[in-house]
Parts: sequence; structure tokens; C-alpha cells
Amino acid sequence: MPLVDAEVDGKWWSSMKHNCDLFFRPAHRRDADRISNLILTLGQSFLFPEFTSEGQRTFQKSHSRSAIRRLIDSDISYDLAFCMGQLVGLIGMRDVSHIHHLFVCESHQGSGVASKLWSLVSKQHRNEVEYTVNASLNAVPVYEAFGFEVAMPRQVHRGIVFQPMVLRQGRDAEA
Repeated sequence: MPLVDAEVDGKWWSSMKHNCDLFFRPAHRRDADRISNLILTLGQSFLFPEFTSEGQRTFQKSHSRSAIRRLIDSDISYDLAFCMGQLVGLIGMRDVSHIHHLFVCESHQGSGVASKLWSLVSKQHRNEVEYTVNASLNAVPVYEAFGFEVAMPRQVHRGIVFQPMVLRQGRDAEA
């Protein structure tokens, strides 16, 4: 099924291969529980094998419902993707230029949800010259598909393994 995008009343809809219309909207404080559940579920499945036990504990604590509420209340702006009323993906941006979170539920991975979320955010902030992300190792190919490049060697902080990446646009892209 082809992807079809439309903006209706300031909200984005996209028809996906899962025979559902994706609905995009900004997150609210009341979404913290859903956001936390999605991140923790995916973290345990896909990220924990890369982390030390300290990293696993750190990840769980920093993605609890209360921790996500604090992020929403402070400096992380989330956009959410829903399919048939279920949260299927999210992107969280810090300072409009750093991807803090990008998660897609396992059943929708590979269907374009991450690309749609990235497109939504990058269109909102099209004047940004540089975007950064500390990518999980298994997400590196996704970010490379978006145009990101490895910025420095793989890092480990408090048992959490990640790959710093950067996307340079415009005049600084040639530098």
C-alpha cells in the first residue's frame, strides 16, 4: 500500500502498510505512561543485550513514568504516532536539534513510522543546520538512512552503549 500524507486541522495523517491511518500529535503530560511503557518494552527487547546491568538499571530508572513526565515538563518535545488508537512510535527532541528518543513498536518497525516521525520533526525545524543523536547500536542503520554519519567512536556511559551521530545540512554540510 502506498504511503499517503495529509494535514488535517494541523494534525498529520499517513496511510501505512498496516492498513491503518497513522495519526500524529504532540505529546502531553498525560501521555507519560504510554511513552514510558513503549520505551521500556523496546529497551528490554532491543537495547538491554548491549548494556551492562548498571546500564539496564539506569535505563529503567530514567524512563519511568515520573522520569518521562519530568522530561515533558522540561526540555523534551515529543511527537507521537498512533495506529487505531495505539501508540506505535514516538520521537523526542531536545533543543530542536538533538534526537533524544526515537522508538517504534516492534510490530510497526520497517513500515516507515520512524521515517514519518523524522520527516515531521525535520520539517518543523528545517532551518536547523545540524542534528545530533546518541544512537543505539542497532539503530545506526536507520539514522544512516536519514543521512546521519558517525561523529565519534562508540561510547559507554553508566553502562549504556551508544553511537554519537550527526547530520549536517546547508552551508556547514561541506565543512
